Amino acid sequence: MTNPQVEKPKIVSTQNVRQGVTGHNVRYVLIISIVAAIVAMVTVVIFVAGIGKYQSGPLSLSIRKIQARLLSRIARTFRARSR
Repeated sequence: MTNPQVEKPKIVSTQNVRQGVTGHNVRYVLIISIVAAIVAMVTVVIFVAGIGKYQSGPLSLSIRKIQARLLSRIARTFRARSR
């Protein structure tokens, strides 16, 4: 019986195994993006949904008019189909 030679494992640095660098401030980009998204959603809710003193603002009134037109068109379409 022959005895195979056992090779020693190669020791490779973490940087070489990863084949890249870490960092680049990704966490800051993620945090800033999340905060910006939350601010954008709050702004949309305030101006579109009409919360607080902006309840009768021009944008919310325009959206309500568009919603009313769409609902009336949908209702007319269903009435025409049911006849």
